[in-house]
Formats: sequence, C-alpha cells, structure tokens
Amino acid sequence: MKSYSIEKYIIALLMLFVAACSSPKIEETTAKGNANLVKLSAEERQSLGLTVGELQQEKLSADLKINGQTAIQNQDKALITSLMGGMVKTIYKHLGDEVQAGEIIALVSHPDFINWQEEYLSLRSQNGGADTMAALFNPQYISLREEYLSLPSKIELAQLELRRQQELNAGQAGSLKQLQQIEADLKLLMTRQTSLQSQLNIISKHSQQNINIKRAALEEKLRLLGIAPEKLSYGNMQSSLALRSPIAGRVSSLTASIGTEVGLNMPVAEVVSSAKMSLQLEVYENQIQFFSVDKLLTFILLSSPQNQYEAKVQHIGTSFDPLKKTVAVQALILGEKKNILEGMSITATVSSSEMLYWAVPKEAIASEDGKTYIFVLRSHEGEEWLFERILVEKILAAGASVAIQLPKELAPEGLKIATNKAFFVLGKMTNQGEE
Repeated sequence: MKSYSIEKYIIALLMLFVAACSSPKIEETTAKGNANLVKLSAEERQSLGLTVGELQQEKLSADLKINGQTAIQNQDKALITSLMGGMVKTIYKHLGDEVQAGEIIALVSHPDFINWQEEYLSLRSQNGGADTMAALFNPQYISLREEYLSLPSKIELAQLELRRQQELNAGQAGSLKQLQQIEADLKLLMTRQTSLQSQLNIISKHSQQNINIKRAALEEKLRLLGIAPEKLSYGNMQSSLALRSPIAGRVSSLTASIGTEVGLNMPVAEVVSSAKMSLQLEVYENQIQFFSVDKLLTFILLSSPQNQYEAKVQHIGTSFDPLKKTVAVQALILGEKKNILEGMSITATVSSSEMLYWAVPKEAIASEDGKTYIFVLRSHEGEEWLFERILVEKILAAGASVAIQLPKELAPEGLKIATNKAFFVLGKMTNQGEE
C-alpha cells in the first residue's frame, strides 16, 4: 500500500470528486516521454473551473521577507592565546564577563619566562668586547688570549738575548749561527703576537655583534610577552605571562582552567565584540535588485518575534552561489543589541519600490518541495488541452498577484497559462505519476 502525505491525500479526494461529477469518465493520461506534461479534458476543465489567459505585465511593490542569521565578523573576534608554553596560574574572567582592550584575562607561568629576563639583563650589562661574552660565543678565545698575554714576556727575553749575542759577536766571542737563530725566534714571536691580536680583535668584534643581535632578539621577545625591556631590572622581573584581550567585548568561551598546561598559541579564551554585529542574508538572484549599500531594513528574531530591530546594508556579495542560487548580503545591526546573540535565526523585511514585472494571479502558482511552478498551455486542439509544468522563480507577492522570473529560454510575450487551479492541476499530475 502506498503512503500519502495529508496534502496529497486531500488532492486525491478532490480529484475523485471532480471525476465523479464529470460525465463521461475522464481519461487521465500524462503525455508519454515528458513527465511535465498533463492533459485535461473539457469535463475536467469545467469541473475545476479552470481559466486560461496570457501572461501579463503589472506594476508591483511589496515587502520582501528574507531569512538569515545574526553574525559577528572575524575582525570582531579575538582568541586569547599564550605566546609560550606553560601552566595557567590565574584566570580573572568568567564566561560572559565584559572586558576592555588590554585587560588581563589570565596568567601563564613557565621557568623560561624568568630565564629570558635574566639573560637579557646580563646581555644589557655588556658594553662590548667583554672576555666572558667573547668566550661564550667562541670557545677558542680563552686559549688564544692566554697565548697572546704570554708573548710580551717571551719577546722581552728574546730581545735581551739578541742584544747579548750581538755584543758577543761584536767582540768576536759569540757564534754567528746562534745570533741568527735568536733573530729568527724573535721575529717569529712578534709575527705570532700580531696574528693573535688580529684573531682576538675579530672574535671580539663578532662576539659583540652576536651580543647585540641576541639582545635585540630578546628585547622583541619580551615586548611580545608584554614586558618593556627598558624598564626591566633585577628587582622587577615578572614570574608570569599576562594574557591580555586585544579588543573590548565579552568572554564567549573559556577553554582552560587553573593548572591547565597550555602550548604555544593554544587558545585559553575567546572575546567577541557585538558592537558591529551584523545580519548574514542569502538573497535570491532575482531579488538582489532590491538591495543597495546603506539601505535600511527591519528584522525580527524568530525566538522573540514581538521585538523589531533595524539594520543597514553594509556589503553586497559580488559572487553568485550556483547551488543555492543566492547572493550573500551583510547588514549592520543598528541600535541596542543586548538580547541579540551570534547565530540567531532572523527574518528581515525589505521594501521594494514599484516596478514593472511579468506577473500571474496567486492561483496560477503551484508549489512542491520548495519549488514554484506555473502551467503553460501547449496544445488546445479538440476537447483535450495539453499543459506543461514550468519551473519559475517567485520574485515577490503583492495583493492577488505574484511577480515571477521565467526560464531564460521561454519568451513571456503571448504565453498562455492556467490562471487558476494550478494546485489541483499539479495534484492530478502527481497522482498520475504515482499510479
């Protein structure tokens, strides 16, 4: 046994009533090869009171109803994250609390936080060329410097020995070969001294550059962590990193608790600002003409329809969604937003100015599964008239008329349609398709 919805059941009963009032029995045949075609006999048309007329142009205006939801833009949201790993020591705010820009949300502690401050203060005390810092950046520095410091005494002894040998050779009591050896040794010591001095100067210079680079890097790191390097001293070092909110707003979530271990850039909380809360609307292609930047509209929350709010169109999308057949429109909410939360469903109302449309009577429209149809007369020879179901887009409804958008391949001029009873014609087509 087939299952029918209540609506289809009512349609079936009505069609049976129409058939019972008709004589002779009506042939219910859908044209083969096209499920959008339906035949109606003279008796059926008479029983239904079906009328046919040409598609007309009318000047219409109406209030459009557009569904959407409230939204907060990404630039009005802030994740409160830690720039270093550590343990959450203190949380100052609760869910829903108001915060100001720069206000502390939580404290995170880690031993490295103190170490970086101590290292910076140590580097800041170095004025350039310090032996300890040079040795830190080049382990060979100490041995080279010790050798360099030992050379002056060796050179002095070599010079004394050279003078003694020169005196001996002047009195023909010394050895020329020994004199030449002393001269060569002295020259070698002095060359080594010059070489070591150059090496030590280069190491010292590079060490100072490294000190400056590391000190500058630590300065920037401390600034990012919220510490002013120029005010830092051994007496005012901070033991915890303060996590501050970059924007004013409300705490929308807390993802950590006291004692929680947090990693680098791991969110601890989120702050959102509702000052620029907006509406996100999905507007059909044929309705986008009613929207313009700065246009005012009204809306209600589906959860509290008794209250009406205002919004102003801020942005109109430049791309068309081929699946939804819509264009995104963003409108800034005006006035008080105390009871409006992000993600609430809304219905917005936009007033359209009077324009000329192709329009049909309301009874010429039939809807099924969210789609809108009219029935176009394709053949009216003899008693049986052939109608084709055509998918259209509803632009707006005003009074007894509905403005529609026909498929691009269908010319509206001179088009004859069923001007009433479209609901029953659709019901007959549906029932025949299920048999």
